Amino acid sequence: PPRRRRPRALLLDAAALAQLANSERLTLRSYSNFDFYRSVDLGASGLRALTLDGAGFAGHGNGDIVIRGDAIALVNTLGAATAGGTGGGSFTLDAGTLTLGAGQKTVSGFADVTLAGRGQIVAEGTGGIDVGASALTLRTPLLTGRGGAAQSIVTTGALRALDREGARDDRAAPGVPASVDSSQSPSGGSVRF
Repeated sequence: PPRRRRPRALLLDAAALAQLANSERLTLRSYSNFDFYRSVDLGASGLRALTLDGAGFAGHGNGDIVIRGDAIALVNTLGAATAGGTGGGSFTLDAGTLTLGAGQKTVSGFADVTLAGRGQIVAEGTGGIDVGASALTLRTPLLTGRGGAAQSIVTTGALRALDREGARDDRAAPGVPASVDSSQSPSGGSVRF
């Protein structure tokens, strides 16, 4: 019988993820999705800069995914399309600065998605992130852009923008200049700012 071809993929087990979490700077690139089949908690106090370059994130199963770092950047430099996930867990990016970079990114197969920038969420370049029907929480004291950024942030589910854990931001950030020539376009089935 003919041999079945295995798709080209890098599979990381818990031990490999633990080693990666101890990196100071890390770039992971996918020619399609970053697929998750079980719970993952990636990131330690030593992970200063993490770049995730791919079409998106797909959950398969009900595991919760948490990715932490001082600075996390999402980009899709190859412009690849993504396949849908079939899971129902949660997906959290937790960074000091979370950068939504160039290229369209999707998140699928998660019941809820949290994008947290403890200092700020910054849009750069042209692109966006679409989380489908997942509930989306943007948790940051500052949502801004730089260098003529044009980013869309889309969900057909609920969209919440919070200053910090559970609190709405009803004040301007003191001492932070507004970005002059950038735009962010958040949209959701329901929106709470």
